[in-house]
Amino acid sequence: MSDDALPDISKSEEFAAWATGLEAGDIPDSVRAAAGNALLDFTGLCIAARGEDYVHATLAAGSEPGGCTALGHAAGERTGENAVAVIP
Repeated sequence: MSDDALPDISKSEEFAAWATGLEAGDIPDSVRAAAGNALLDFTGLCIAARGEDYVHATLAAGSEPGGCTALGHAAGERTGENAVAVIP
């Protein structure tokens, strides 16, 4: 493989393969608790930010039709995956 050639498998694919092989018992309780707290924090931030101007602007900028709903937004506020991917 030359220096500029891409590998056969990306790091994200490598990580996904490893992660899908995990069992709940493989993950220490402290790590599962930290992940749960991080997810709860992220969810709270998404809901708290849903009324901010920058979130509305992001939704409007990515106004391609789609079936996605940003976390904390009403189901009627559907947009495409590109806009939803960048909204906190």
